Amino acid sequence: MKWARRRVLPLMARLAALAGVLLLAAWLTGRVLTDQHHWSQYLWWMPAEWVLAAVWGLWGISALLALGSTRLGGALVRPFLLIGIILATAWVLFAEWHAERYVVPVRARAQTARIAHWNLSANDAEGDVAPFIASQDPMVAIVTNSRFDVDRPSLVAGLRAIAGEDDTQTRFLERGRVMVASRLPIVGFGVARLGKLDVPDDWPSAHDTGQVAYVELDASEYFPDLGRPLVVWVVDVPSDPRLWRMNVMREARAAVDAWGGPRWHADAAGRLIATHDEAAFPLPDVVVGDFNAPRGSASVRTLVGDMREAHAAAGRGRDASFLFRLRLFSPGLQIDQSFVGKDWRAAGYDLARRPPVKHAMQWVDVERQQ
Repeated sequence: MKWARRRVLPLMARLAALAGVLLLAAWLTGRVLTDQHHWSQYLWWMPAEWVLAAVWGLWGISALLALGSTRLGGALVRPFLLIGIILATAWVLFAEWHAERYVVPVRARAQTARIAHWNLSANDAEGDVAPFIASQDPMVAIVTNSRFDVDRPSLVAGLRAIAGEDDTQTRFLERGRVMVASRLPIVGFGVARLGKLDVPDDWPSAHDTGQVAYVELDASEYFPDLGRPLVVWVVDVPSDPRLWRMNVMREARAAVDAWGGPRWHADAAGRLIATHDEAAFPLPDVVVGDFNAPRGSASVRTLVGDMREAHAAAGRGRDASFLFRLRLFSPGLQIDQSFVGKDWRAAGYDLARRPPVKHAMQWVDVERQQ
């Protein structure tokens, strides 16, 4: 027993502390580089709550083992590890999760419009989700990747009810994988599809490359000073974890820049008609979608530029929009995101989750920048 306390326990205490340092260093490397490199994106995807829990646990194990030792074991490493994990925890709680907003929330200052987005892919079952969408009271509801199954007619009917569509204006739109229900008249729509990604043909993303759509909305009733349609981009890109996200976003940017139609726009009767003019893809006021890259990813900036991320502006908490289903605890990634342009302010942001749908619905309240 004395031999174990003199040799084994100090060694185990030292190894536990070193393991905590290495794990924390790997996580910090991901936080700094995000997905600027293909290899670093996998460090970036490490869930913060799991890493922090593991490092705290390793520090505690090392300290307990040291208490039973007759020699120093990890005594020089543990103080630095403790400082590092305290700072990392504080960073996650306040810089990423904005815990202070549970006490002092962001509030609206003027007229707002709620834009909701829900990716219904990767679901075991949907059921009648339209009432749940309606419960969030969106002015604009955007649904992507809904299944073509027995539940789709009820979803379409529910979205039409949310929009309150009439005969003189288009308020509900269904084009491919995108459905839009809006209390604001829909006056324009277009889709830029990503080109073939440089991947093997047997990868799903070789054929389902993703898209960026835009929706133009007549928001003059609520924002009369805007003087033009409100433009919302809807992003949906592949989820294959083998893809380097930077390449995917570069392809999305290239697709938007090279877009040449067709463009759907409202005629004098309010109906959407297609034209093949050379109009450019309109610049966005709001961007929503499933980026399949976590909040803060360098790759996402390739597409959205310097637009403000809505959770950073008005959200709080972990807001993991996609959960991996495990029995004890579900780690998640914040891959469904919203952004607002410089002329707009995010006055609210949150997720609404309805099991068994893996993706959460996200909504953002936007108002004109004062």
